[in-house]
Amino acid sequence: MSSEPETQHHEGRHPTFKQYVFIAIVLFVITAVEFLIIVPKSLQGAPVVLAPLILLSAVKFAIVIMYYMHLRFDHKLLSIVFLSGLVLAFAAFSALMLLFSSFTPEPRAYAKAHAVPFTHGAEGHMAKADESAHGSDSGDAESHSVEETQPAEQTSSSASDGMIGQGVFTGVAGCAGCHMIEGVPGAVGQLGPELTNIGTVAATRIAGTEARDYIVESIKNPTAYLVDGYAPIMPAGLADQMSDDEFNSLVDFLMSKQ
Repeated sequence: MSSEPETQHHEGRHPTFKQYVFIAIVLFVITAVEFLIIVPKSLQGAPVVLAPLILLSAVKFAIVIMYYMHLRFDHKLLSIVFLSGLVLAFAAFSALMLLFSSFTPEPRAYAKAHAVPFTHGAEGHMAKADESAHGSDSGDAESHSVEETQPAEQTSSSASDGMIGQGVFTGVAGCAGCHMIEGVPGAVGQLGPELTNIGTVAATRIAGTEARDYIVESIKNPTAYLVDGYAPIMPAGLADQMSDDEFNSLVDFLMSKQ
């Protein structure tokens, strides 16, 4: 006997099918209105549409939680708690929107003053021609600036190449285990001749042989030029273990040791 009233009471706490359909239509209409508000390009991003969109979204949200989530049919205390949180969240969101809108950055004055619009086709070429004609004076200054920076760039490039060669010397080639070069970390070997000034010494070893040719041949054929007092322990085929770039970097590094 108690099950029938309980069932009726339970059924009375849910919307009927017709109510669900009606709610769905209402939600569809609200969504269509929101869409129509933002379609005109003149209204896109305009502050005037922000309030209506927020209001319509809040209405849709309230309908969903009241009917589809059955909050309207639950205890009023639950509705009060939920709606209080909703109001608090909406207030925080609105405050953040106002805060960020008040700090909208403006383009820097310098950028606005020196901005050059992009042009297509012939107009763009004409603009470039005009800039070239009017910028001839500044071109001379720029050429001097480039010439002044070239020595610094070359020095930086040489230093970088030297570091690569040093890395080959102490790493891939394994030369540091047998040879010493002052100022090179790890190059403290005693089994082979010292190479601190090999870039200069190599030119005096064999008459008529350039320093670079001497170094290249010594690496490719370790027994070609033997230094008195040192055993022929340098492994053959060492050059084959390096790439061409590594080999050239190693030779350049040794040539720099004057």
